[in-house]
Amino acid sequence: MREEAWQLLESFSEDTVFKRAQKILQEPEKYSLKEIQEVESNLQEDLIPNFQELRFNLFLASAQKGDIASQSQIGDWYLRGIGVSVNNEEAFKWIYRAHQQDNWYAHYQMGYLYENGIVVEKDLQKALGLYQASLQEITMVPKYINARLNPEYDSLYKSCNEDSLVALERVRQLISSKNPK
Repeated sequence: MREEAWQLLESFSEDTVFKRAQKILQEPEKYSLKEIQEVESNLQEDLIPNFQELRFNLFLASAQKGDIASQSQIGDWYLRGIGVSVNNEEAFKWIYRAHQQDNWYAHYQMGYLYENGIVVEKDLQKALGLYQASLQEITMVPKYINARLNPEYDSLYKSCNEDSLVALERVRQLISSKNPK
């Protein structure tokens, strides 16, 4: 039923999001990063067959054009097998590219790779440093008010950095259990 509905919709318009995505994937070098990302953002999972694969390929085109966030996302999807088969080497390649460009999430992902010894040799100290590098500063509210930590800042900081803070604590505990005092 959904496939028939999709075919009917396509018959009304030559310029559907799905058709634009197919055109981009045939010759991605002819399209700007902005054009690719516009199509990515207009995809609707419930209307497009093979949505995950199509979305993956559009993000890959953006990553190949140098978009840092797309590089990090592609690495994540290779790592978790979303829209593509799990491929840890490809995951590392894309995450590392974004990490080299100082992407905070790629720092987090690299920390995960080092913590778990995925593609790289397990190194908890390196993981700790990468998780630390992934912490984001909050600039929308003042950190201190009248020389006291602003509770709103503290709450936002913890919320924005939740995964990194949890990872930091986990790695610190692993390190201390291997080096008891």
